[in-house]
Amino acid sequence: MNIEKRIYRYFINDNSNNPLVIIFPGGGFSFVARKGEGSSVAKEFNKYGYNVIIYDYLVKDSFINTITSVNELFLYLLRNKDKNNININNGVILVGLSAGAYTLLSYFKDKNNILINNKNIDTKGILLGYPLISIKNDLTHKGSKDFILKGINNYNDDDNNINRLYSLEEYYDDINNIFNIINIPIFIYSFKDDPLVSVYNSRIFNELLTKYKSNKYKYIEYEGSYHGVGSAFNTPAQDRIKEAIDFLND
Repeated sequence: MNIEKRIYRYFINDNSNNPLVIIFPGGGFSFVARKGEGSSVAKEFNKYGYNVIIYDYLVKDSFINTITSVNELFLYLLRNKDKNNININNGVILVGLSAGAYTLLSYFKDKNNILINNKNIDTKGILLGYPLISIKNDLTHKGSKDFILKGINNYNDDDNNINRLYSLEEYYDDINNIFNIINIPIFIYSFKDDPLVSVYNSRIFNELLTKYKSNKYKYIEYEGSYHGVGSAFNTPAQDRIKEAIDFLND
């Protein structure tokens, strides 16, 4: 896989000294919405002095391939730090939107992943927008669930073994699992009447962060029926990037 072709840079005058944001857009695992969702968010971060990478993670054949492609991105960043105007020395902010949030949080499940075990990449914060968390039928997005569970037959909501592996509110309801992320500042936002991914995904993840006493987190639930809003202009969430940056820098 050619990683270079999957990295879309939104840099400020190619200045490598700017802090770095990496965006994992949504798309329901049928595509990656790097234009409609990613680019507008990237330009907002640019306004506040951040360089941005939008990552077109792999959504082909299986979810294992998706996670592998995420790992390959971070390997690439390590190998090319201080090159191609990529600066990870000051840490990175990770942004996961909808299915991209599920992808990002699933990557943290691997206790051997680069973000946990390599001190050359410091995760300064995580921003989750209208995140997909659950694979349970009344909470999930069907197309996403079908891709995540591809090859797993006869799943039902009472299948505890599968839920513990793939339904993140189940997996992270364990101090040994959530420990990987509760020391990272996390900002979550969602819309009360989201028509595609139930707001309860955000609520249950926020409850887990409260239960396990995350060091620093914030959850904002905006009014409205929106999903995949990009810049969120003229919605109640239009200032959420500034709110997130203020929170992470506080």
